[in-house]
Amino acid sequence: MLKPLIAAMVVGLVAACAGAHKEAQSLPAGGAETCDTEAYQYLVGLKEADIEKTRLPGTFRIVCHDCAMTMDINPHRLTVKLGPDGKVASASCG
Repeated sequence: MLKPLIAAMVVGLVAACAGAHKEAQSLPAGGAETCDTEAYQYLVGLKEADIEKTRLPGTFRIVCHDCAMTMDINPHRLTVKLGPDGKVASASCG
């Protein structure tokens, strides 16, 4: 009776680990010289402290909700805008 329960738990753990590994593989490697907006949409909803800055392109900026921001255009730079709750509201190139 205990063996099926243990087997089910092992299968569940293996599946969870495989899913986490797959997600980690789909994240950008970081340090790129160009920006790809689609690759960084996973950031939306994360708190600033949870952002792995090593996975961001070589040029990026994180802008708080009510902070000033320069309006220069750099198509290779990732701009991460935080919402009033401190979570990422958007990620775009420019």
